Amino acid sequence: LMPYKTPLVKREENEIHVIDNKKLLQSSIFYIINSTPFNQNQLANKNLFNIYFSGGFSGILTQEIREYRSLAYASSAKYKFNFHPEVNNYMFTYIGCQADKTNDAVSVAFDLLKNMPEKPDRMDMVRSKVVLSQNSEFPNFRDLSEQVEALQIKGYDSDPREKANELYPNLEFTDIVSF
Repeated sequence: LMPYKTPLVKREENEIHVIDNKKLLQSSIFYIINSTPFNQNQLANKNLFNIYFSGGFSGILTQEIREYRSLAYASSAKYKFNFHPEVNNYMFTYIGCQADKTNDAVSVAFDLLKNMPEKPDRMDMVRSKVVLSQNSEFPNFRDLSEQVEALQIKGYDSDPREKANELYPNLEFTDIVSF
């Protein structure tokens, strides 16, 4: 966690940075997408979205990039809440692939971010996975004070996972899509 109020730089247009090294055989592709400031009411939707879009091998990103097209050996994505509530949140995506598959991987990943495939039949699996993962995660004793401070800075007075657990059964696939 970073206690500093360092906002992401706002971009008017997409920026592409290429670091070329002819000796490398692999590419690392990163997407960082600015979003909106923190909203307490988005926690459950964010958690469901993260599981749906990048929940391990069952996530849309990994299935589309790695399983269906064999374009990458690694992929991950996460919508992240910033430490401070007044600093915008962001979506972070990573694709690791062979150099010769870079252009295709960039194209497919960008398309997935802009036009996420909708598979509402996965909702029960997503709901189950988010509850199990959330209930098994607990900060270790070294990180606990930072976690508590981060929650307090965001305006929470209790563990927000409790409220999220109450919301999951009532959320629909359309909540993931609208998020």
